[in-house]
Amino acid sequence: MGNIGGLTIPLLLVGCLGSAPELPVWLKNGQGVAGVETKDGYTLRTVRKGQGVPRRIYIEGDGRAFITSSQPSGDPTPPYPVGLLLMQADPEADALYIARPCQWLRGAECKAGYKVWTLERFTPAVVQAYVDVVAEESHGQPVELVGFSGGGFLALQVAARLDNVTAVRTVSGNVDPAYVNEIHKATPMEIAPWPESYGRLRGVPQVLYVGRQDKIVPPEVVQRWVEQQQPECVQVVTEDGGHEQGWVERWARLVTQPVVCGGR
Repeated sequence: MGNIGGLTIPLLLVGCLGSAPELPVWLKNGQGVAGVETKDGYTLRTVRKGQGVPRRIYIEGDGRAFITSSQPSGDPTPPYPVGLLLMQADPEADALYIARPCQWLRGAECKAGYKVWTLERFTPAVVQAYVDVVAEESHGQPVELVGFSGGGFLALQVAARLDNVTAVRTVSGNVDPAYVNEIHKATPMEIAPWPESYGRLRGVPQVLYVGRQDKIVPPEVVQRWVEQQQPECVQVVTEDGGHEQGWVERWARLVTQPVVCGGR
């Protein structure tokens, strides 16, 4: 848990304390082209794979939000960027990766300090920025969203707002930030409400990948989400491992498996 001025905050995807990887190193293998999207006051790092309209768009997790249990990080770039590595492992030729605010680069909003990647990471403004990027990059064509950790919540929020999102996959997905805060006895943060178009999300096929030993987003979070929201087409896939472990290695197998409606 993190504590800021008496506020207790869950440490989602803290990762190790080593130096964050440099994005250009990953790009040297020619598998992606880095870009920047500026939407609604947020500057977001992107990486594009392939030349066509992306058929799958990845949203990164919360990153290195803290460096100790009480000290916010000065740079939320993830030491182990699961979202980025999932896209790299994806057999899909045309895909796009979207980082979270202040990861990999420093937009003007980052000057406001650590609240951008701690208390304010799920605000309505943040959600809208991702809606706009996905809408622009997908050009109205069918697109599947993949969200890791807190990126799972953003993927679901986007899917509730855009008609061309055909499926959502969450990996160790924090699909219910308020409930995760409750589990960790964390001070509530501002979380974007679901839109009036929320009903469409129930009809969007969802595959929710859960780590059996995940202590950060325990399996009960996804089970509770399914029981409460009752998506029309949902599959919960449980694998051994914790929050980050094993997903990248398994991803080429998992992502090519079709959605099986009604699987729990």
